[in-house]
Amino acid sequence: MRLNGGRWPCALAVLGTVVGTLSCEPDEPELLRPEPEMTAARAVEADRVALVEFYHATGGDDWKKKDGWLTDDSIGTWYGVTVRDGRVIHLSLPSNNLKGRLPKVVADLSKLRNLSLRDNRLLGEIPPEFGDLSDLAVLDLSSNQLSGPLPSELKGTSNNG
Repeated sequence: MRLNGGRWPCALAVLGTVVGTLSCEPDEPELLRPEPEMTAARAVEADRVALVEFYHATGGDDWKKKDGWLTDDSIGTWYGVTVRDGRVIHLSLPSNNLKGRLPKVVADLSKLRNLSLRDNRLLGEIPPEFGDLSDLAVLDLSSNQLSGPLPSELKGTSNNG
């Protein structure tokens, strides 16, 4: 039995997540058409995963303010997190008792424009992966215990202070 004028619609799934559709007609193959809403959903989920990893890496249980963190609520409701179209654009947690090494997972927040983690107890070097944050306009890591030179990957960004 043939459906849809001889085309059998199929879905391509990776680990149970539909990533696109294609025709299953053997003599008339079509290219995979990505489903943008699924791509966006995966990106939003990747931001959530990065924030959870950031929380644990910086001693989140001991933060002064952590309203909403690690809940199933939208990440835009988490303290210090601002989103646009579901993606993290600002992460602002100054004077919040963050401690430990500055985790490179922050670089997974690919739409991040503003990162303010000043006046905490972060230490070590700034991860070179921060250079991958092409939208980053504000980076405030002052009053921490960071060491080492500014990564060359960040040296091309403007410095207004």
